[in-house]
Amino acid sequence: MINTEFAPSAEEVQQARDLLANRTDSIDGSYLPRLRAAEAILDRARKYHIGILEGAGV
Repeated sequence: MINTEFAPSAEEVQQARDLLANRTDSIDGSYLPRLRAAEAILDRARKYHIGILEGAGV
């Protein structure tokens, strides 16, 4: 139950995957924090081994 509360939602994981899949060389001031947040979301998802990762290629 605790893992479920702290793990990112399926929507958060998908948004993070989309952001990382569409990286760009043009980086503005807001991109880097969003990139780091996306990486942190995927890291948390991996650590919690929640079912939202099954078949997601994360």
